[in-house]
Amino acid sequence: MESHGKKQRRRLSAEEKWNIYQECEKPGIKIGEVLRKHGLYSSDLQLIRREIKEAALERLSRSRPGRQKATVVPVEERDQLKRELEEKEKALVELSVMFTTLKKKSELGIDGPFPEGRLPMETRQEIIRIIATAKASGIARHRTCSLLQISIRRVERWELRMHQQVHCL
Repeated sequence: MESHGKKQRRRLSAEEKWNIYQECEKPGIKIGEVLRKHGLYSSDLQLIRREIKEAALERLSRSRPGRQKATVVPVEERDQLKRELEEKEKALVELSVMFTTLKKKSELGIDGPFPEGRLPMETRQEIIRIIATAKASGIARHRTCSLLQISIRRVERWELRMHQQVHCL
């Protein structure tokens, strides 16, 4: 059976169009030879170029400048980073408590080590409160006492005397 009229055109896949486009864009290539090899006309190439441009522009318009695609991080690395973050957050809290402790000591008018003599009851009570607050925030008593430059034994004696006074009343 003889065919009369136009030959039936085959449909090109997106991959085939992309390959033809890339082949035609190579420097020094004879476009006519590429088109003949694939059974295409120059109008077909213009249509492919237009489709590629439209697809690229459409895709680029959907992208959000400044926003980066989420990165997949291995579970072990994520867990390690999480542990490091927790350690740094804990250290930050500790430094904050230590800073507040030193600030309160300064507000009591005491710079450097505590004086050897007897301190007023209000001052002793405030120091005990400062140490208790630091302890509640996770700072060990001996570290707070060291920071305040006061003997832990001295603080323990104050606490004992206050406890005895409360029970004697």
